[in-house]
Amino acid sequence: MNDIHLGEMINYYRKQNGWTMKQLGEKMGKTESAISLWISNKRSPMVDDLDKLSKLFGVSPETLMFGDTNTSIIDKTVKTLQKLEVPRQEKVLEFAETHLKEQKEEEKRASKIVPFKKKRLSDEELWDVVEHGVANDGTEQTDYEKQFFFNLLREHLDNDDEYED
Repeated sequence: MNDIHLGEMINYYRKQNGWTMKQLGEKMGKTESAISLWISNKRSPMVDDLDKLSKLFGVSPETLMFGDTNTSIIDKTVKTLQKLEVPRQEKVLEFAETHLKEQKEEEKRASKIVPFKKKRLSDEELWDVVEHGVANDGTEQTDYEKQFFFNLLREHLDNDDEYED
């Protein structure tokens, strides 16, 4: 179990809403001193007050008592997704699948990265490295640029004796 105290959570959500203790007290039908006692953990709100607090703050009573025990992004996404209508759920799924595909492509490209100093590259391997490069502005390199970088790298690597063969 967490070391979070109810008073800390009340104070946190009070501040998140920009309310003074007096303003929260007014919303709750309590005095400022009652709110202060709750925040200092000298007194605890009654169950009805706890329920009212959770509604005011827009959180569950469990979150108010124990902190956000459901912090997983997946859990939050699923809860939000369940509130959407089916056509919007389909859009979220399509968006997620697109990003997953992009992520896999990025991982595939990253796995092709070979430290030049560790292994002598064949012309084919070096061309593969150069071919997947991008220009400074993020666009694809022209054939001329690819050939230029290939030649430059080949010359540099051929004059380097620090390989682990």
